[in-house]
Amino acid sequence: MPADNLHSLDALLLSVRDTETKRLTQEAVAAYQAGAYRAAILSVWVAVCADIITKLKELATGGDASALAEVKNLETWTQTKDLKNLQQFENGLVELARDKFEMILPHEATDLLRLRDDRHLCAHPAFVSDDALFSPTPELTRVHITHAILHLLSRPPVQGKQLIARYDRDLLGGSFPQKPDEIEVVLRQNYLRRAKAGSVVSIIKALAKALVGTEAAKYKGKEDQIVFSLAAVGRIAPGPFEEHLPLVIERLGRELDDGKVLVLCRYIEPEPRVWVWLGEVGQARILAKIENVPVKELGPATKARHVAVVGERLLARLKKEDPKILEIAITKAPCRAFVAEALELYSSSASFATAEKCGADILLPHAKYFTAEDIQRLNTSIRENKYDQILRASQTATILTQVFDQTRSLLPAAAAHWSAIAELVVEKKAAGDYAYPHFLAELQKAGVKVPDVPSEAAPAGDEPAF
Repeated sequence: MPADNLHSLDALLLSVRDTETKRLTQEAVAAYQAGAYRAAILSVWVAVCADIITKLKELATGGDASALAEVKNLETWTQTKDLKNLQQFENGLVELARDKFEMILPHEATDLLRLRDDRHLCAHPAFVSDDALFSPTPELTRVHITHAILHLLSRPPVQGKQLIARYDRDLLGGSFPQKPDEIEVVLRQNYLRRAKAGSVVSIIKALAKALVGTEAAKYKGKEDQIVFSLAAVGRIAPGPFEEHLPLVIERLGRELDDGKVLVLCRYIEPEPRVWVWLGEVGQARILAKIENVPVKELGPATKARHVAVVGERLLARLKKEDPKILEIAITKAPCRAFVAEALELYSSSASFATAEKCGADILLPHAKYFTAEDIQRLNTSIRENKYDQILRASQTATILTQVFDQTRSLLPAAAAHWSAIAELVVEKKAAGDYAYPHFLAELQKAGVKVPDVPSEAAPAGDEPAF
């Protein structure tokens, strides 16, 4: 291996977390650099033991009952000078860290167990024959120091099951954030910054199963935090995420109990690829459930509404229900599939108040999903609305301005349709009413053709000009 690719021991020392462990590791490095290889191996083993004990104390302080029991035993044996139990405890520390607390992965434990064996050979010459005393090479000594730091000394104590238990405690205890950007910051810095690959995989699998597992009930009200967390892990650790999550999702889509399959839709809104990863079987099961479950159970399915086929299936199903249910669903869950229905509801406004409410609650939330053709439909909706309830409503000009702001990217394709709306405003002599002057001015500034406003339509005050 080229020397440039070797880890610098001095650089590795900087990554050791605990101050006392770092001091012990510095002794090992100093011995190695002085050519005292036996002493270096003895010192780095002491650092490993001290670090595992320090991590157990950290976990115990954080409320881990198993770690607390181990620490209490250690304190008792130390106070009573129980050398037999202390020696057994030291000899089993690597296995304890691997099996019970998942601080290290199996292959990492193998490396540390080799260190333990070589430490015994260094400390106890009787372990080998008189004419073959163990003499560690510089290469072997360096490898032991490097493995100790990379596998253990530079890592936080929370790994594997402990990482999941900590997440669970913070989530249910109320100290876990709710906003997606804050969730990502906390996961990146407090959970995954130095987590091992195996631990990242563990939390990916745990989050993917949390809402459909045997303990799903305890997460009621926490569903969004869980799905945002899973999506955030995908941004923090895309490699393990893309390698392992698709397999988990595909299996859940095939094997999950019928009553839980729609819950998988919750994961789709923050991570749309979940729909693809469900596979044909999982997708077919979800679409069938949308058609057949009672309407009150469709809530989770709306989280997948941005998938075109799901949104269309939801709309078809909701159209079979009471119109009020359809209106509520469209209001609460805007998406591309609901745009035509949103425009239809807006067009049917039968009063000024209804036009304003529908415009604010239904039209505006759907504006970001509009195409140029939808601006044409908006023009038609306003023109065909009976008695000009939309046009004459006091908030319509403000609503139209906001819709225009959200759809500027559709210009110039939508320019002719906005121009047609402007022509209607002028034709109906509403150009001086309410906020229409500002609306028309915004169109003009964006390069949309606006007809000249007759002088009698110019704004004269706060009252509309009828």
